[in-house]
Amino acid sequence: MRTAAQHPLGGLGYEVAATILSEAIPQTVKGRSGELGEILATELVEKEIGLRVPVRRLRYKDGRNMAMRGDDFIGAGYDGKGEKLWLLKGEAKSSKTLGKATVTKARKVLDRDHGRCTPDSLLFIANRLLESNDPDENALGRDLRGEVGLKSLRADRIDHMLFSTQANWIESYGKQVVDLCKRGYLHSLLEDEAPIARALKVGKEWLGEDHPAVSSLKVGVAIHHGRLPSPLLRELEILLSEGVLKIIVASPTLSQGLNLNAAVLLVPALYRAGEKIRGEEFANVAGRAGRAFVDVEGLIVHVMFDRTDWRRADGGG
Repeated sequence: MRTAAQHPLGGLGYEVAATILSEAIPQTVKGRSGELGEILATELVEKEIGLRVPVRRLRYKDGRNMAMRGDDFIGAGYDGKGEKLWLLKGEAKSSKTLGKATVTKARKVLDRDHGRCTPDSLLFIANRLLESNDPDENALGRDLRGEVGLKSLRADRIDHMLFSTQANWIESYGKQVVDLCKRGYLHSLLEDEAPIARALKVGKEWLGEDHPAVSSLKVGVAIHHGRLPSPLLRELEILLSEGVLKIIVASPTLSQGLNLNAAVLLVPALYRAGEKIRGEEFANVAGRAGRAFVDVEGLIVHVMFDRTDWRRADGGG
């Protein structure tokens, strides 16, 4: 393992190193989430499915905002005897909701080239493997190159995979808070931005000015979920523990080791991903209501709506 001093950027200091690294990160939220999806999908294929992803395409991008053509990721390997080639063609999606339109679009992409890996993508990987000094990689490269020309691989040895990061409804609450503040329905909970200056700086460096976690922080509301960068989460947790921030919108991380309590706990939904939240998990979260030595009791609120069309009930037709 390299120490900070041994790392190529270690001697430049935090500010310079952060600037250099930020130049490699896409400027748009969509671009960043898309690349994160490809990275996670690549690791999943190797760790859980057992195929190799021999070339990480993102390392070959010639511009941080340029989308790479071809398949999002390709897994390759051989059967149990090590003889027959096996391929995985993958599409990564990072839409806010995994709806029918997103799945249909992904299915259309995966079905291109008669369901086979895109020739350009496969040939690119083959050429990189043929440049290696490893004989095994050279052999795989030759097999992939041969598949581009011969298209001899049977359909039952080409699998398809759609990878999607979980839709994050936490950030939608942050967007609504910011929108209501802009329209004058809510007021900022902060009198001065000075106490949150460091957290804002970290958030902008990692996520950009317009990310919901950054924009909601400016009005005194913390957004906390597992997909946010750890440096920002640490800053938010400090501000929450010090009482600088009064409101946190959190995912289940609240029940998974986040040592924070609140006077009031608002539970907007009892279902996640179509399944009811387990009683043990709910009890753990509910136990966060009530601050030690501050509140006599904690308040847990769950908003319930009647299944009534209010327009019809009011005689609106």
